[in-house]
Amino acid sequence: MTWLTWALPLVTVVFLWTLNEFLRGRSKELISSVLAILVFGLVGLAFLVSGWKIGLIALVGAFVLGSLFRGPALALARRMLEFPDLGVDRHNQRELEGPMKTMRSGRGAEYFEERDRHTATHRQHTLDQAIKRPEVRAVLERFAAGPQDLAVLYDRVEIATLPPELRVPALCNPRLLEYFLANSDAGDVEGQYTRHVRNQSVHLTLTLWASSNPSGEDPT
Repeated sequence: MTWLTWALPLVTVVFLWTLNEFLRGRSKELISSVLAILVFGLVGLAFLVSGWKIGLIALVGAFVLGSLFRGPALALARRMLEFPDLGVDRHNQRELEGPMKTMRSGRGAEYFEERDRHTATHRQHTLDQAIKRPEVRAVLERFAAGPQDLAVLYDRVEIATLPPELRVPALCNPRLLEYFLANSDAGDVEGQYTRHVRNQSVHLTLTLWASSNPSGEDPT
């Protein structure tokens, strides 16, 4: 029974640590730090109580559990909050701080070239994934739209400012695509194809949807 002294608390603390990722509030970082200390403290206890082999399994298991718990933790966070934290604010903060740091180090040009290459690669990969989805193709056919409309949606600020891992479910979400196509009109800017949303509420809904629930129901 000695392993229960660290195993059950470890599972509980890892879940709380994962859940805290999706919560909001001033104390979020403090809570995350305390939970992290508890996780590694319990892993250390596993080494002492059950030996180094089991302790190593506990260490690896903590990270595996963190990954497995993301789905249930996000589902619980959605019940607790209208708009869970999916990391958009942290991503945008890094996007602001990154260029400033590299400019000070004299590597500004290399930074922007590397970022542009990564963005172009991710953009094409995401578009390829989306167009393969039968449900996405069905929406495009219903609106007599095509791959260029998917590309326009990807390039919109509501999608382009998301962390890369959220752009994929957002672009592959047929309901979000349908909402965008139904509330925008085809046009061009300086000879480049685009779509104009009809009013500010569409922009706000797209922003909330993409940043808070990219692959699910309309957050409004």
